[in-house]
Formats: sequence, C-alpha cells, structure tokens
Amino acid sequence: MTDPIEYAFGGALIRSALPLPDLSSPRDSDRRTPIIQVVRSDRPLEGERVYAWPRHAGVFLERSHDGWVYRMPAQRLAVGIDPAGETVRVDSVPEQVDMAGEFLVRSVLPRVMDLHGRVLIHGATVAVADGTGPEDAAIALIGRSRAGKSTLAAALCRAGAFRMMGDDTAMLDRGDAGWQVHCSSRLGSLRPDSAAVFSDGCTRPALLSSEDKVNRRAPGEPVYGTRRLCTIYVLDTGEDIRIEPLSKYDAVWHAVQNSVRFNPGDWRAEADRLARIHALVQDVPAARLVYPRLYERLDEVCDLLRRQHL
Repeated sequence: MTDPIEYAFGGALIRSALPLPDLSSPRDSDRRTPIIQVVRSDRPLEGERVYAWPRHAGVFLERSHDGWVYRMPAQRLAVGIDPAGETVRVDSVPEQVDMAGEFLVRSVLPRVMDLHGRVLIHGATVAVADGTGPEDAAIALIGRSRAGKSTLAAALCRAGAFRMMGDDTAMLDRGDAGWQVHCSSRLGSLRPDSAAVFSDGCTRPALLSSEDKVNRRAPGEPVYGTRRLCTIYVLDTGEDIRIEPLSKYDAVWHAVQNSVRFNPGDWRAEADRLARIHALVQDVPAARLVYPRLYERLDEVCDLLRRQHL
C-alpha cells in the first residue's frame, strides 16, 4: 500500500489515496488543522436519496447507515462521508480516477468543510499580491451563475495585482483576528469564450461541466494558508465601472442566495448557517462591483480594484 498524498485544502490537512488536481502541499502549520482522510472504499457504497441538485444534473446526496454518500450514477462514481467529515471513501472504476479527483476537489471536499464549521459561498477568492502572511488581505467575488466571477479572478491574477485562492467556493471562518479565507484549488474553470482570452495553451476539459468549460491553472505564484477577508464584492452589470455601497440587508441576501451547503435539505442546520452569515456580513464590508461584461474593459476593473486594495 502506498503512502497517502498530503494536501492543504480549506484550512484542513487532506491525506488522500487518490491524486487531487491542483491542490498545494501542506506547510508545517497545516498539520495542526482538521485532518481528513480520503481512501478507496473496500465495498460498494449504498444509501437512500435525500437530495438532487437542480443545477448539477446527475449529482445526488444519499443518507447511508454510517453517514452520507454523494453519487454520480452516470459516471459510476460515489463518495461516502462519515458524520464528522473526517473520512471520505471513494467508490469508482479505475478509468474514472481523473473524474473522481475533480469531483472531490470541486464538489465534495468544499461541502465537507461545512461539517467543520466553514461558511461556504459560491464565488472566487483572490489574495492581494504583496501579502506574505495570514494577516494580509483577500477579497471575495460573489454573484449569480455566469456573473463573471472566474473570468474576473483570472484577469486580476493575470494583471499581477492578486493571486488566486479559490475559483469556485469561498471557504470562510472567523478566527482570532477576524474572518479569514482558506485557499483551495488554483484551478480555474472558464467558459470557452473566456478561455480563449486567457488561454496560454495550458487548459484541459472541465470534466464536471455541462457547458464545455475548460480548466486552467491561474497565473502567478500560489497562495498558501489563509488570508484576512477584507471585502466581499457582489458582481453586477452596468455601462460604467464603479463600486457602490451595499446595505447589510442586501449583503446578507446575496450571501444566502449564493451559499453552499453540505445538505441543502437539512433545514435544522439552516438557523446556524444564517447566524454565521449574519455575523460575517456584520464584520466584513460588502460592496457592489458594477462593470460591463466586455473583455476589453477588464483591465479597467483590475485597475479600480488595485487602487482600492494596494
């Protein structure tokens, strides 16, 4: 039996029997964080279906006798999670090892971090480029599907002003110094038109996407560990490029609308989740970032955010 591969992800130390795409190696400080074991299942995983994701056709959550199962039947892929989120078991056919790795990194492991107390919001997170420690700043870009989160994050990293922390799910928690962002994967998932703008030839198909997306590693040096969350930006469309104030009410509404849950059908956990989101919005400034969806204007958006945070 080979030794597990160690990764840092979402403020946790992952020890995995499977390769996980574009995750960073842990630092010494990561070894004191929650430890999650990813192993191959020695038996078929079975459960009773409790939820189907409306925007992710063919992905289901099941309740099993010893925890939970995320299942993609069409891909003959199932992932079991114990109730504490400490052991993840993968049941897949050998030819689906790449699919299993991407499913873990982009879908399952972020939701497992919900079991470890993280606030999860669908969005991209980028760190200020001159930051060197956990006290330095990062921003979150949130918004509806197709709002341009991944494209803007890629543009900011290309401009050198920021560095990618996570492309798909912002993983947040409140530490001693305030709210912090945990880095996840530097792999960005872009639609074909955006990929054509940012492509440097280093792309590969996004296996989980139904929109012909491609995965592209973000430019710039990797970010390790955590950063202080200084601003949440809600992306919106307009002819002019500007930053507008956002009321606490609207900030909570957008955060709730874009929240990511381990089990969206568990309404008993919703009160705690709403309380954490309310605390997040009370502590961290939120604003509306308005700009036209034109590639030729992205440099101006990057300049605005650079002046705001550097």
